[in-house]
Amino acid sequence: MTTYHKNKNSYFTAILREGGHTINDMTGRWKDISSEKIIESRTLHVSEKVKELTVNYGGLSKTIEIPEGCGVFQAIRSAVTFLQDGTKDTKVKGRLMGIVKDDKIIEEYFIGNDITGYKYD
Repeated sequence: MTTYHKNKNSYFTAILREGGHTINDMTGRWKDISSEKIIESRTLHVSEKVKELTVNYGGLSKTIEIPEGCGVFQAIRSAVTFLQDGTKDTKVKGRLMGIVKDDKIIEEYFIGNDITGYKYD
């Protein structure tokens, strides 16, 4: 078995629509079940295969159920600082997740120091 990601404080777990199989950072990669799309001027990896997604970060957890006909995205959010010596410093700030319908984001959540969420009409 291939292990992809070992961070116990930041990971996703997805339950797939077909067969109810589970995939997470330890057993697979998000890009294996998603495709790159431009949604509202943002490049996101969206999956239509997921029926439930749980994202964990820093001891916080958020689960969303994805309605039929919708897709879901998740991503790690980080800040990159380019240093004078030519190197860069990357700090993870949290994880982002959301639901997409008809190429529009209808729900979006950020899990960082707390969980913030938005539902759009």
